[in-house]
Amino acid sequence: MKKSFAFNFMATGVGSVPFLDVDTTCQHILKTFPDIPFWPQFVKRSPFEDMTIQASQRFPRIEMDLKKKSLYINTAGTQDNELISFYEHFMAEDTDYFAVSPEYAAGLYKLLELIEKDPKSYGPFIKGQIVGPITFAGGLIDAKGKSALYNNEIMDTIVKGLAIKALWIVNKMSLSDKQVIIFIDEPYLSGFGSAFTPIQREEVIRLLQEVIEYLRSRSDVLVGIHCCGNTDWSMIIETGVDIVNFDAFDYMDYFLLYKEEILKFLENGGTVKGQLLRPPAV
Repeated sequence: MKKSFAFNFMATGVGSVPFLDVDTTCQHILKTFPDIPFWPQFVKRSPFEDMTIQASQRFPRIEMDLKKKSLYINTAGTQDNELISFYEHFMAEDTDYFAVSPEYAAGLYKLLELIEKDPKSYGPFIKGQIVGPITFAGGLIDAKGKSALYNNEIMDTIVKGLAIKALWIVNKMSLSDKQVIIFIDEPYLSGFGSAFTPIQREEVIRLLQEVIEYLRSRSDVLVGIHCCGNTDWSMIIETGVDIVNFDAFDYMDYFLLYKEEILKFLENGGTVKGQLLRPPAV
């Protein structure tokens, strides 16, 4: 069930920033977005802060190619112990095992450090984000060129891994004593319905709902879904998410094609957030 909040046009940010100085950027965010400060991802500072790489720690059979700055599926050799360990920690709800380390999220740790020094000056909200399961899997291939979207075993670890990692993020951000908002980032769904997105509507909804419900059953978080392009917005709304975030700069007309679904979503307590800056300009 969605929770309704009066945001009253409070502003926040998507996540990725083009800057290199962590401290200065976080201070600027707190000054510019005091109501909903957001965790900045320094994608130009380190490849570890790429949205998919950032979420990949502790995922079995998924490794990073530092030269290509990308992830790939490694099915060579025996990795059963790694897989068993993953499920043992997941079933035990050991969120710390799935933590995002400072090397992968410098902005998260610095933002919380600054808020802790003067908590009453910020809030009442704080926003984080995590890559969504479709986007994470859509960019992963094995040695044979097969997408993770076609590998049920890998997909199960991706969805469960992202869900518990998102819970760790929520718990970490909750230390600020603010109402946590977390966005599931799904840019891959910008091409939904084309030959480049080989996944069915019902499967998209199921995968996203698994992450959303995992979080809701274990925290008081508000969950949003962000898609920076055009997609099937009725599909996004059907996940039962609290907040829908779209690119109002380039895709307002396409978004409004779903007028009936949007109005019903709002009537049921949902929130719509529009992105007002062209993404390349951010």
